[in-house]
Amino acid sequence: MFPLFISFFISILAETNRAPFDLPEGESEIVGGFHVEYGAMAFGLFFLGEYANMILMSAMTAILFLGGGDVDGALYGVDTPPANSYGVDRRADDYCIDLLKKSIARDFPTLAICRGFSCSMLPVEAR
Repeated sequence: MFPLFISFFISILAETNRAPFDLPEGESEIVGGFHVEYGAMAFGLFFLGEYANMILMSAMTAILFLGGGDVDGALYGVDTPPANSYGVDRRADDYCIDLLKKSIARDFPTLAICRGFSCSMLPVEAR
């Protein structure tokens, strides 16, 4: 999981134009670059979009890689939980599984990530 996190983190830096990927234009063209073309509100909206992108990428990182406790082993046939398991919450497990079953019954495409922000059911357009 750690190599995937490193790859994802480098991709986030490139996507959000942060160092060392922070040159969206050539060195010889920097006199003000694309910033000169915008003034007042357009300039503010440009940077609002940039920072909204960073917040979105941070939220995705937290959901995907900074999960919470483990799923109860009884749900997948383990009688005793492993010694290194932590944060087992059967109510949260039941909630996530119930929510997923309801989504499947409605033929609603979902990406289920349990233990990120408790249980995140993200709609996925797959049709």
